[in-house]
Amino acid sequence: MTPDDPTPWPRDSAFSRRLQEHWQAQTPPLDTHAAWQRLQAQLPPARPRLLERLAQWRNLWIPSLTFAGGAACALLVLALLPATSRMPERDADAFVALSGPPAAPAAQGGVLQVTFSDSAPIADIDALLLQLGASITAGPSALGLYTLTVAPDKLEATRQQLQASPLIESVTQPPAP
Repeated sequence: MTPDDPTPWPRDSAFSRRLQEHWQAQTPPLDTHAAWQRLQAQLPPARPRLLERLAQWRNLWIPSLTFAGGAACALLVLALLPATSRMPERDADAFVALSGPPAAPAAQGGVLQVTFSDSAPIADIDALLLQLGASITAGPSALGLYTLTVAPDKLEATRQQLQASPLIESVTQPPAP
């Protein structure tokens, strides 16, 4: 006799039967419907959570869609505007300093372009300009130049005094336009 033999062993058949009777006596029969009812009672309800999630998503999506609709309208308006109204025309070759277009010199004054020393205190610069009767009319430019306006009869004397000052790095008189 082998384990693969189709005929059961007499001794094992009786043992198997007794084991099966003992198992059935000790274990109550499984009622699948009642087991499912117990398991289902322990599970959280699915539908209310799903509805709550959908309500949360709705609270997020409605403002997002409103914003997106407004942005689409703004883009449409920008696309339909003529190109000239979006940006003012400028001469591409024109140079404009960081301080803006140069101011026209005062009719009653002369003009000097000055570069102040980096270590010069502002209070000392103000005192020097007040003493000389000069005023800053433009600047600083991209190169750090300030435009000063002075009385025309004191132009040369003011230029010499500015060159002698340790607060000033350079003084030039721009060419007349």
